[in-house]
Amino acid sequence: LTEKIITSDKKLGTIDVCYSVEIPAYEDGSVFLQEEVRLIKLLAKLLGILIDHWQSAEKVKTDGALLKKITRHVPANTYQFEILPDGNTKILFMNKGTEVYNHPLDTTDLERDPGKLIEILYEPDKAKFMAAMREAYQTRDFLSIQYRISIGQMIRWRWLKAVPEIGADGTVIWYGASQDITLLIEYISSVEQILFDMSHIIRSPLASILGISKYLKDNELKTEEMREITKNLLTISEELDFYIQQLNNSWEKKRQLDQDYHLDFLPFIDNRDDLFGRKGS
Repeated sequence: LTEKIITSDKKLGTIDVCYSVEIPAYEDGSVFLQEEVRLIKLLAKLLGILIDHWQSAEKVKTDGALLKKITRHVPANTYQFEILPDGNTKILFMNKGTEVYNHPLDTTDLERDPGKLIEILYEPDKAKFMAAMREAYQTRDFLSIQYRISIGQMIRWRWLKAVPEIGADGTVIWYGASQDITLLIEYISSVEQILFDMSHIIRSPLASILGISKYLKDNELKTEEMREITKNLLTISEELDFYIQQLNNSWEKKRQLDQDYHLDFLPFIDNRDDLFGRKGS
């Protein structure tokens, strides 16, 4: 007597039942009772169902282990945490992360004592960080905060973003990630510095040149006066040239930093309109 064992996606085998000795057949020619035939069919069906459940459970276990492995080693810091009323946190999960600059603490240390995170925060940012956490606890809204941490003699910028999930019992669990944004901050600071220098430092000698030019245009001057004004004009022009060279040096240093991080912003700069509405070359 043979019955196939079939799961949801394929046939895995059969149940085979036989007598080891010859026995007389029943009136219908079979050596098995109808109850025995039904029993074998039922056993084969139950085995198929059990194998389906076992395979599903194994897949869930395997997928869970894979997901945990991925999240543990993803190149960023992912978190699952609760926020307490005083702004402190209770970390439920934290991946190891693989960032070059993270923090000097082991993830197991932070999971045991989240308060250690406050210890490495840059002192001027501690109050802002705790205030943002308390506000998120009260509003149960999206959390986004930029802050600095101290690593030895270095100060690194980080950006934490997290979304809340409210459970049936009212408990709020936050899911988020933080990443190092020091390079972005340095780049923005460089651009801000360049714009400041252009609008303040360079504007001063330019204003002097414009004033001298207007004076020359509106007055008839003697040779000696022209010589003196030309001398002043040369001095101011040299000052302006010095400032522009300093800007070029700063730009080259920034370009080198970009190359160290394997970034290239030049194609975007070359193909956009400049500040004065002229198309980049």
